[in-house]
Amino acid sequence: MEAYCHPDNVNSWHLPERLGFKREAHLRRDIWFGKDEADAPIWQDTYIYGLLEEDLGK
Repeated sequence: MEAYCHPDNVNSWHLPERLGFKREAHLRRDIWFGKDEADAPIWQDTYIYGLLEEDLGK
């Protein structure tokens, strides 16, 4: 399984960590959210978490 989270939303990435997910990647400036008042692009990062069966300790 995988989960995608915004790095600024601490609750969004604390949850998968509590569930045993491992942070697999930090994608920098991967999502474009439009433009700011100066017409510059607004980019945001993403954390990617993964969970494998063996991570569950079974």
